[in-house]
This record gives sequence, structure tokens and C-alpha cells, in this order.
Amino acid sequence: MTTTLRRMALSLALTAMVGAGLIYSGNLSASVAQESSEAAKAAVAAAKILAQNGEHQAVRDLLHAYLANDSAALLYVRAGIALKTADSQDFLLAARLAEAGNRSGARIVGDMLRQGLGVTVDFERAEAAYRRAIELGDTASRRRLGDLFQAAKRYPEAIAAYAELRAEDPVSDRSFTVLSITRGNITDPAELAALVEHLDALSLTDDAAARAAASMFERGAGVEADKPRAVSYARRAIELGDTNLGLMVAQDCDTCSALEVIGLLKATTKLEDVTKTSNALEMPLERGLYADSWEIISRFSPADRTAIAGHMLEKFGAVSNPVVGLTQSLMLSTGEYDGTVDGMLTSSTLAAVQRYAAARQITLVTFDPAFVNRLFASAE
Repeated sequence: MTTTLRRMALSLALTAMVGAGLIYSGNLSASVAQESSEAAKAAVAAAKILAQNGEHQAVRDLLHAYLANDSAALLYVRAGIALKTADSQDFLLAARLAEAGNRSGARIVGDMLRQGLGVTVDFERAEAAYRRAIELGDTASRRRLGDLFQAAKRYPEAIAAYAELRAEDPVSDRSFTVLSITRGNITDPAELAALVEHLDALSLTDDAAARAAASMFERGAGVEADKPRAVSYARRAIELGDTNLGLMVAQDCDTCSALEVIGLLKATTKLEDVTKTSNALEMPLERGLYADSWEIISRFSPADRTAIAGHMLEKFGAVSNPVVGLTQSLMLSTGEYDGTVDGMLTSSTLAAVQRYAAARQITLVTFDPAFVNRLFASAE
């Protein structure tokens, strides 16, 4: 969100307060203004604009003085959940709303208890909160109840909850289909085939369905494991906007080029699996894509970079084109190497390595695995 839009939202609150006679010539105390229901309404109006544009911390800052107002409290807690900073105070605010008969408050209490947000996970109390929200007319809590049963591994109840909603709710339809396949203990081949066919149809337009199908066939959950089919679904998910399956495709794709593997890894938002990333990078390094490979490796912590270096040293050896190429790329990224990234340990490359190492108080005795590991760990 732009600074201009934030200022507009805050200006709305101030304008409303002035229009209501709550701020004028400094004659009205701040405490009176904060306690005023009109001031709270103005702040809530501004906070809604901020929330719609993802400015959750600004929402928290603006509404902190108006938590006695139910609407302000609700927005405040939602912002805390969005920021993943919700604490016990947020839980108490949501509980206060729920006790007052606010259905959204009851649902949020269920969410916080189910996910352990600001409070210890408690499925039993979460279920009671969701059922209370449903009694108050909250339709969203019906699906949340299914999510709760799934989290609690009460799979038959989860499947039944999703089944009631699948005709009217695409998300419940997807959850019902995936859970029925993976946890439904289906013994009828025709029934299973129909569900898999339905999931395939959903995956054509729903990245979450495609992602679920990819995971299902990769793990062999409820179906026979089929890596090529898993890769196909993962590619489909990526085409639909998923940003976390690139590593899976890069590692398991038998037909991808080195450039495609690099592209998939660069487009992956979360690269956390050191072993899978190391395996996926073997082909690009064999093809000479040293700088691109280092760009991916540099996203990891020093300890993880050292683990990746260890993998490459075991695979290729210390004085090898891939390892030397990565070392050149490392130095290039810090501006301490201006030569060609070609994987060749020439005298000029070795001299650059010596200077790089000396600047970090790393002694070069020989270009061996221990030395390379220290180089990789030293990179900022």
C-alpha cells in the first residue's frame, strides 16, 4: 500500500472526528476523543481501508485506543492473525465478542484454538466455538468444523462435514475429494476412480487441487505412487499460480532442461529442503550454469550453504568445474572477482580465491573440501 493511500485512510479518521466536533482548537482532551463512539466509528472506517490493502500493522496501531468498540476489536484481532502476531490479548478480545453473541468473534475463537494463535491448541474448545458460531448464523464455521476434524485426524467426521457443503462450496468440494481419496479407506475401484477423475477436473482451474493431486501421487497417498503424474500436476499448479512446487518439479522432472530447472527453482518462494535443492542443482552445475546455481544457493543460511557445498564436493570433488564455478560465482556476487565464471581453476582464479579467503581470515593450504566449506559458510 502506498504512503498516499495510508494517509488517505488516516485522513478519513481525522476528518470524521473533526466533523463530529471531536477535535477542534485543542479544547477537547485526547482521552475524551478516544472514548467517543464517533471517534471509534471514524477509526474503524479508516481501518477497513487499511485492512483491504494489507496494511495490518497500521490497523493495529490505529485501533489500539478503541478496543472497547466491538467493530474495532474485531478488526484489531483479524489484523493480528494476518500478521501472525496474535497473542493472549487478542484471544480475550475475540472471546469477549463471542460471549456477546458476535458470530465472527466466535469463529475467530475457534480459529485461534484450532491453530494455537495466542492460546494453546484445544480442539475440543475450538469445536464448541465453531458450533456456537454456527448457531449464531455463521456459515463459514461449517467448513471450519471440517478443517478442525481433519486437523484432529477425525477423518470420517471431516469427510461428512465437507460432504454437506460440497455442492455449494468449491473449497469443501476439493477438501472432500482429496480427503476421501487419501483417508477414506475406499475399497471400491470404481468409486476411487471417480473421485480421482473429479480431482483431475478440479485441478484444471484450481491450483490447490492440482497441488493436492501432485502431493497425492508423489507420496502414493490413497493411490499408487506415480512420479511422472505428480510432476504433471505440479506443473499444472505452477501454471495456475502456485509458487512452491518448483523444487518438486525440478527434482523429479526427467525431461526438464538445465535452464528449466533453474527457472523452476528461482520461481519457488520457499526453498527449505537442502537435500532436494542439492539434487536438483546437479544437472545445472554439470551444464555450466554456475552463477545461476549460486544465486539459488545464496538464498540459504550459512549452515545450509555448507551442507550444499558438502553435497557438491562429494558429487564432483573439490577441484572440479562445478565447485570452482560456484566459488567464482560466490566471489563475483561480492565484487571480489572480475574474471570469467567458467569453472576453471586458473592462476588468476586461484589468486582471487586467496585474496577472498585472506580478507576473511581463512587460510588457504590447498583447495580441498574443508577450505571450500569455509568459503561457502563465509558468504553473506
